[in-house]
Amino acid sequence: MPKKQEEAAAATKAAAPIASAKTAAADTAATADTAAAAAATDTEAPAYEQPRWQIYGTATLSERGQLVIPAEARKEFNLEIGERFVVVGVTEYGAIGLIKTDVFSKLADGFMSQANAFASFAQNAKGAE
Repeated sequence: MPKKQEEAAAATKAAAPIASAKTAAADTAATADTAAAAAATDTEAPAYEQPRWQIYGTATLSERGQLVIPAEARKEFNLEIGERFVVVGVTEYGAIGLIKTDVFSKLADGFMSQANAFASFAQNAKGAE
């Protein structure tokens, strides 16, 4: 075998363990990613999805502090006369919104459940020290 072919064969042979290690690492990472994805689908909480915002029109604040919610929004959200809302907002952005009280109650229950789970975890972790 000519010298250049011998050098090329030696270089290929020397690189094989490195390539094999890289492949093994990639396979391990892919397996970990697959396992993480599978674990994520096994949980009760759905994956976070960016909310879809819809613009329904504008509303003007009356002298009495009242707003008329555009008809399309009232229809889509099944709003009825006398419906109650929690008013939320982010002052820094000048943003204000309405959440139906029954929906807000469900959200609050979910938050409390998560807070209790975190508190329990923290107590268990603290006890394990």
